[in-house]
Amino acid sequence: MSAGFGAQGESTADGPPRTSSPGPARTLGKFTIVEQIGEGGMARIFLARSRGIGGFEKLVVLKQVLPRLAGDAEFVERFLQEARLSASLDHPNIAAVHEVGDDPAGTYFAMEYVRGRDLYKILRRAKAAGRVLGFDEIIAIVTALCAGLHHAHMHVGADGRPLGIVHRDVSPSNVLVSFEGAVKLADFGVAKVRSANVETEAGTLRGKIAYMSPEQCRGEALDRRSDVFAVGVLLWEMLTGARMRTGDSEIALMRQIADGDAPSPKALRPDLHGELEAIVMQALARDPARRWPSAEALQRALEDFAHDARLVVAPRTIAAMMQALFAEEIERESSEGELARTVALRREGDAEATPATATIPPVAVGTPEPPPRRRTWAPIVAAVIGGVALGGVALYLLAPRESATPVPPDPQPSVLAAPEPSPPRVEPAIAVVPIPIATTPEPPRAAAPSPRKAEVRRAPKRKRTPTPAPAPAPARPLDLDAPLPPGSGPR
Repeated sequence: MSAGFGAQGESTADGPPRTSSPGPARTLGKFTIVEQIGEGGMARIFLARSRGIGGFEKLVVLKQVLPRLAGDAEFVERFLQEARLSASLDHPNIAAVHEVGDDPAGTYFAMEYVRGRDLYKILRRAKAAGRVLGFDEIIAIVTALCAGLHHAHMHVGADGRPLGIVHRDVSPSNVLVSFEGAVKLADFGVAKVRSANVETEAGTLRGKIAYMSPEQCRGEALDRRSDVFAVGVLLWEMLTGARMRTGDSEIALMRQIADGDAPSPKALRPDLHGELEAIVMQALARDPARRWPSAEALQRALEDFAHDARLVVAPRTIAAMMQALFAEEIERESSEGELARTVALRREGDAEATPATATIPPVAVGTPEPPPRRRTWAPIVAAVIGGVALGGVALYLLAPRESATPVPPDPQPSVLAAPEPSPPRVEPAIAVVPIPIATTPEPPRAAAPSPRKAEVRRAPKRKRTPTPAPAPAPARPLDLDAPLPPGSGPR
């Protein structure tokens, strides 16, 4: 992450300052401050961490209004306009703005964290190392910058009309390059918008006049071709490794830009191809009508040249350049950044920790803690099973029984004859003791008829007419004087 984020032209050393104050972790809104990485004339820049559920963690960059400007309503409105404008732009080559917040310490907004360096520090390091950037590295950076800039130029509002955005501050400190080869355009703080033309404060363009267009120096109306001129200045300086415009004062420098033509870069870069020189000089034309009409047109011209020259223009080309220029810093910042995050996490944990005795009751020493009571369903289940079994026994004993004596079939059974119902058999009553059951048992189902009983067809019993007994003979009176029958007397 570069300190050029919102620094308004005030750059620091090659490495961003790392100032971590002792004590508990400091917060800004819902974010935890890891370290301060920069400060300009209008805002402070912090590396912060956002945390969420499930171990979610994300590093962001916070841009906070300086305390001395927090009470300036006009400045705060301009600050919020930058946040709203940046948040509405969604492109891989524009530094994203996540959200805006208000805190007692000041208004802020959270931006994408880009781990790398701005273009100002890249050119400074290359010059110190005596290294000239290759054509493929330069074109890879500039084409990515043009892609993001064209997206901002063509952005439309809620009414469907183009907003007419002009960045007005395309400079090396606002072009961020990550160690992985990503290029991001940042800081729309002084951008001109059709719906809100907010003028910048005096002094906010300090150090940026060298990248202003002639019409901007003359105070004329601006369009996207003004940003195309600024990209041409960046391209010229990347090719030559030197500043294109110098002057004794800001006024002298502005007059030089407004009235003079840009010098050719080939004087400082003899190996510069003629076609590439023509592309640069067209971007630097003093008359806007002679420039590339858009950042996209400049991007296509550079890509066509790279294709014809067989140059590899890709993020891996930029990543290799960053590794060659900042190998030690990449390794050191990886370890230091992890240490800083660990320290901040420890501080935050200490601040949020609560004593255990606040929620856990004391337990006597040597007394084992009783185990938690667990509800068991075994007695209830046993009672239900016992009740069901006893009910089944009672139903079995109370069910009617069929006689064991077989009934001879009728020699001529009638198909239409219905079986004669047998008289119910009276069984001795059995006392059933009810058992309380926790749950309501199902009602007993009617016993299904036995298959054997359904198959046996009984013949109807015939009524037998009883044979009348013979009538007894009438009794005769006993005659004692009658003679005995022969052979019945004594012998």
